[in-house]
Amino acid sequence: MPIIENGSIKFIGASTENPSFEINNAILSRSHVLKMLPLNTIEIEKILKRAVCKYNEKYLVAEELSEEVFKRIAANSDGDARKALNCLELILSNGQKPRCLEKNLDFFLQQNGTKYDKNKDYHYDLISAFIKSIRASEVDAAIYYLARMLNAGESPDFIARRLIISASEDIGMANPHCLNFASSAASAVKMIGMPEAKIILSHVTTLLATSPKSNSSYQAIRQAEKDVELYKSLEVPLHLRNAPSKLMMGYGQSYQRPLKEDVVKNRNQSYLPHQIAGKKYYVPKDSGYEKNICLNYGKKS
Repeated sequence: MPIIENGSIKFIGASTENPSFEINNAILSRSHVLKMLPLNTIEIEKILKRAVCKYNEKYLVAEELSEEVFKRIAANSDGDARKALNCLELILSNGQKPRCLEKNLDFFLQQNGTKYDKNKDYHYDLISAFIKSIRASEVDAAIYYLARMLNAGESPDFIARRLIISASEDIGMANPHCLNFASSAASAVKMIGMPEAKIILSHVTTLLATSPKSNSSYQAIRQAEKDVELYKSLEVPLHLRNAPSKLMMGYGQSYQRPLKEDVVKNRNQSYLPHQIAGKKYYVPKDSGYEKNICLNYGKKS
């Protein structure tokens, strides 16, 4: 570290990985990180043309490639100049005449897939965009990101699991049936497999994206967890405790069964520890099926 700090060396590095995860924090804090953005098609076309000129000079040939060839290679490279140059090298080394080349260009372009990785930035960025699009009811965006992931070879089981989470976290009680649909879809995806599994995933994605949304259940457990962390192990009220023997003095006494006792009496019966009595964790929203819960829950409270 001292030689970096005092300028004894000029430290320059390049990585295709996210430096936040792959580079030592001490080095990272003493460095200036520059992100290299993807090139556009015009920039890649210029690179390809310069490469052809260098190739012709080296091998004393006069390769003539049409503008259409350059445009298609550039468009297929997904902003990656190295990928475009590799494709160009394969084409030039093949020795086909320009006319034949244009007819067979799809053969050389077929293996250039979209950018993706299994457990790094592209993986997490796309699944994040997918779930957030569902949450925002942007069904077209959700379908697009689903197609991106499937095209790149993402596991359909992984996507199905995330749909189950979304069904509970984002749709929740606004359409409680979505959790059953998503769970059934996960089983169907395992049973059917690709490529037909994409139809099932698209089916559930459109259902979740177009359903009314509520995260009331999710917020309820989060608020309850905060109180558990704050108050630790509060005593359960005596009238709610289990009384397996007569030695448990006071346990279960004065408990009023809601279905048998008078409704007015039940309102006075506390179910929370006295330190947090009256606390509200679940607050239903006026959305979808939860509208009905608002009516019933409102009568109860």
